[in-house]
Amino acid sequence: MEQTIDRVATILKEQGPFDGILGFSQGGALAGVLACLKHQGDPRFATAFNFAVLCAGFIPRDGHARMMFERGGKVKVPALLIAGTKDQMYQLHEETVSLFDRDTTVTVVHPGGHVVPKLEGEEAAKVRAFFEQQRSRAAKL
Repeated sequence: MEQTIDRVATILKEQGPFDGILGFSQGGALAGVLACLKHQGDPRFATAFNFAVLCAGFIPRDGHARMMFERGGKVKVPALLIAGTKDQMYQLHEETVSLFDRDTTVTVVHPGGHVVPKLEGEEAAKVRAFFEQQRSRAAKL
């Protein structure tokens, strides 16, 4: 896990900063870990990105990663968490939601499985609103 985090930190430093990071499935798990590290003040991620999108993401089962989340309080980095109710990993999504601060997190649940969904209606509006909020926030920085 540490090698991966170090590698991503290097890429973010060399090619960033970025507005946000997005990960699907295991990439979503990594995006969650990076958001947690940013929340906890890890200097490698202080200005690397401003928000995270976890699509079908989850908290890794790795003991070290779990301890990171437990010791830092609820993650306050703005996050968009997307999951499908038919995803076999849905229970892990619910656990992930519980580790992010409600005031900075938008959760979108769709009726599909382990996919990047095509969203419509209320769910699509929530996603648009999240990105609009991040754009407005970035304009003030």
